[in-house]
Amino acid sequence: RVSKPGMQALADFMRKKQTPEGTLGSNHVRTSAVFAAMGFAYAAEAGGRTSDPELFKTIDYVSRTQAKDGSIPVEMSDPPVVQGAFMMTGNALVAFEWAAAHSRDPKYRQAADHALAWITGNEPVTTQDRVFKIVALNHYGTQEQKRTAWPLAEVLAAQQAADGGWKEIPAMEGSNAFATGQVLYAFKQAGVSVRSEMFKGGVSYLLQSQVREPTLAHGSWK
Repeated sequence: RVSKPGMQALADFMRKKQTPEGTLGSNHVRTSAVFAAMGFAYAAEAGGRTSDPELFKTIDYVSRTQAKDGSIPVEMSDPPVVQGAFMMTGNALVAFEWAAAHSRDPKYRQAADHALAWITGNEPVTTQDRVFKIVALNHYGTQEQKRTAWPLAEVLAAQQAADGGWKEIPAMEGSNAFATGQVLYAFKQAGVSVRSEMFKGGVSYLLQSQVREPTLAHGSWK
C-alpha cells in the first residue's frame, strides 16, 4: 500500500535536488543517482507517467557508469542500506526496465539486459545480496532465471534464527529488523506462502521487535 501523494512529494523533492548531469547532490553521486533512478521509476509507474525528463536524465547518468560486465560498480559501503553491487545493479535495473518500456532507444534495453545478466551470473554473499538477486530475477527474469532464484530462497530459509529473524551477515550477533524485512519481501516475490511457519516466524519477530515506547520512535524499529 503506497500513498501516491507521499510518493509524489518525494519525487518532487528529488527533482529540486537534481543537477544538470542527472545526479542528486554532491556526495556519493553514483549511489544517490541509482536510488533516485529507482525511486523516480516506481513513482512514474505508480502515477501512470509514460514520459519523465528528470527520470531519463538520471537513468542516462547511471547507464554511463555501468561497467562492461553489466554491473553498477560499488562507490561506497554504508551498511545496512548501501552494501554491494547486487543492490546497486538491482536498483538500476528497475530504472533501466522502465526506460526500455517507454523509449524506442535500444540502449535502455541493452543496459537492462546486461544488468540482469550480471545479477544472474554472479554469486551473492550477504543476506541483502541474496534478497536483491531473488527480487530482480522474479521481477524481470525469464522462467528459467526465476527457477534459479529458488535455491537462494532455500539458503535464506536455512539461515533463519531461532527468534524468527535474520542477520545481515552470519558473523553478526542477533537478528535485526532490516534484514528480516528484506528477506520476507524476497520470499513473497519468490512465492513462499505467507502462511508457512517460516514466514509467520519472521513476521512474529518484526512484531516483537517493533518499538512500542511512548516516544517519537514509536512504531519504528531500532
